[in-house]
Amino acid sequence: MLFVGASAHKLGTGAEGFAYLLAGLGVGGILAAGAVDRLAGARRLGVIILAGAIGYCLPTALLVVLHSPILAFIVEMIRGAATLIVDVLAITALQRATPADQLARVFGVFFASVLGAIALGTVLTPTVVSAGGLDAGLWVMALAPAALAVAGYPALKAVDRQTAQRAAELEPRVALLEGLGIFAAASRPILERLASVAVPAAFAAGTAIVAEGEESDALYVLTGGQVQVSARGEVEGAPRVPRTMIAPAYFGEIGVLERIPRTATVAAEGSVHGVRWQRRSPPESALRDRGGGVRVCRECGRTRSRQTTVDWAARGTRTRCPSRLTARGRTRAWPWSRGHARSSQKRV
Repeated sequence: MLFVGASAHKLGTGAEGFAYLLAGLGVGGILAAGAVDRLAGARRLGVIILAGAIGYCLPTALLVVLHSPILAFIVEMIRGAATLIVDVLAITALQRATPADQLARVFGVFFASVLGAIALGTVLTPTVVSAGGLDAGLWVMALAPAALAVAGYPALKAVDRQTAQRAAELEPRVALLEGLGIFAAASRPILERLASVAVPAAFAAGTAIVAEGEESDALYVLTGGQVQVSARGEVEGAPRVPRTMIAPAYFGEIGVLERIPRTATVAAEGSVHGVRWQRRSPPESALRDRGGGVRVCRECGRTRSRQTTVDWAARGTRTRCPSRLTARGRTRAWPWSRGHARSSQKRV
């Protein structure tokens, strides 16, 4: 509502100028997207959230004196960047401070509060503008939310104190996940959530961690040691061709993503330790995020990324997959199916 009034009476662009101001918000958000994930890695988010809230609110007051559409567009870009920072970091802070079993309820209350605030602003703004004019409306909507943000800073600071130690404890595990291709598309908040719910796992030498053909119930990340991987494929009696995976590495994602039995056997060579997530846990949701994308061979377990432009399987759907060789040595069509994780490595 204020944008429409400012466009018509301040900027001289008429009611159509409303769209340009909204576009400025969007452009600012896009430009800030690259920095937000790095900011989310900070252990203390309260000051950044407060700065973002002030950066979103106070520039509204500049529309009182601005009459240049270009300058107004730049002001809205600043507000758009600040909006994205507050949105992402507020969710990150909530994820850090809330136990996993209470997260859904907390987010339900959080988003209900956001919608309630929007509805309240929709009701109050016409009253303020009618009583004091457009300038009064701009001033009130710039200063009142900023004052609320400053008043709420002590609570943000308390959350920072509670979560800083936990964030420091999770940092090594988050760094490990960041280096794995399967989590390349995951944001910092998602990685922190994954790290917080990961279950430590250790296996003695010779232990079959997963067995070909059994139900896929977990995804594993190897943090120490090495494992031997072998797969028979679909050809009856075909010899197993073992290979070795050395930490850091991951396995078990194909069965979890595709909901199919294990495509290979993974056995510990010496003492092995790592972490695991059960099926239908946060990693499955993260891997199925629309930002990623791989193609998975159901028989041999190889994957290739949709984002990879130069790849051994990118030239077509026919390849020398050992599990697809016919009796005459020809290769049948590769049974690609879509999963949702980034990787261009051979997988199990």
